[in-house]
Amino acid sequence: MRTVEFQALCDAVCHEAGIQPVAVSEYGGGTVGLQLQFGDVNVMLARYAAYPSLVMVLTDFGEPAAHQELACWLSLLEVNYHLIGAMPTSFGRSLGAGSAVLQRSFVLGQISGPDLYRSLLQAVESVAQWHTGRFLEAGEAASAPPAWDSAAAPCIA
Repeated sequence: MRTVEFQALCDAVCHEAGIQPVAVSEYGGGTVGLQLQFGDVNVMLARYAAYPSLVMVLTDFGEPAAHQELACWLSLLEVNYHLIGAMPTSFGRSLGAGSAVLQRSFVLGQISGPDLYRSLLQAVESVAQWHTGRFLEAGEAASAPPAWDSAAAPCIA
């Protein structure tokens, strides 16, 4: 039943994004998900079998700048400290890709497609801000392109 409810939420997000809904993918072990691409930003909506009542949203922030890698990771750890709560948003690291990942969870059935889509847009905008302002020299920050052109439609990844 939860997979049907998750699929309906993903369909509503796709509708808000102006893209054709597709069936969620199965990743084994009862995990299902949908990957969306906002320009260079990959966002995954997932429902894990271990947490069937939650919708997990994973937003790939990319790798930190090599010359500031330690400072970037430390800043994200500090942000995590301030986000402690019942269902906190937190940053983690993709072990395979080495990129920073924003992890958020929502209770399935308590968030609407439009609300979740707005949350995705905020996360994607945060990626753009992180890339243009995270410990970069003034010249680098000014020349860095935004991660996503908000006038462009997202797509299924």
